[in-house]
Amino acid sequence: METKIFAYMRISTNHKSQKIDRQKQAIIEYSVNNGFNIDEFVSDVITGGTKADNRPNYHNMKKQLRNGDTLIISDVDRLGRNADDVIVEIKDGVSQEMG
Repeated sequence: METKIFAYMRISTNHKSQKIDRQKQAIIEYSVNNGFNIDEFVSDVITGGTKADNRPNYHNMKKQLRNGDTLIISDVDRLGRNADDVIVEIKDGVSQEMG
């Protein structure tokens, strides 16, 4: 089975001052500079206080991740609501053997 590269982005609100564009552009630039393509972009517009697994699009993406897949984020704080949440998500990813 072919591996996939996912990119995840999150903004806290729908305010005009917060946009997914900055995160998406940073991820695209990173992928271009490192010679790979993103297979799927996933985003949530939801408060930062929401646990990672309670974010609907993130949760659905995690169910799709397979051994060897890669998850790209622009900033580590996009992954979880606090350090403990981020650590849980990283450990979960490592246990799934994703990059």
